[in-house]
Amino acid sequence: MEGVIKCNVDASFSKDAMIVGGGVVFRDSYGDIVWVVVFKPFPSSSTLVAKTFCFQKAICWAQEFNFLAMLFELDAKIVLDVLSGLYAFPIKIASLTYDISLMLNSFPRYSVSYIRWDENRVAHFLAFMSNGALGADWILSYYPPELLRLMELDRIAAGC
Repeated sequence: MEGVIKCNVDASFSKDAMIVGGGVVFRDSYGDIVWVVVFKPFPSSSTLVAKTFCFQKAICWAQEFNFLAMLFELDAKIVLDVLSGLYAFPIKIASLTYDISLMLNSFPRYSVSYIRWDENRVAHFLAFMSNGALGADWILSYYPPELLRLMELDRIAAGC
């Protein structure tokens, strides 16, 4: 879709350390990378909370970059089901999903959809990388070879 920015987001959860990291990749309508962001690790005891929080952070970054038309894709189906009204807000994510609903309305055009894990490799890799991040969120300006390989696999899976 011309003019639409696609955002893939994922979280990684470390049971041992009880921390979560996240990653997001923003692509243009041709599938080319616009921005890649890695979230600093934060404490959490739930994968559901982690994925919801990372989705909220991805929306914040999209607002920060002043994107107007967004397609958000994530592999947390339950979060999507809650946002679409299929399920009541689970207590653990009630305030986050409520805030997300409000934040999404800041975009003139947006959609949110489910993506399978194997079509979300770049965001998954970034989320895994984030567990080693220190300090604040950071934007990647250099793409390691493994990330470049995953970018190409995601492009193929998306049909770009």
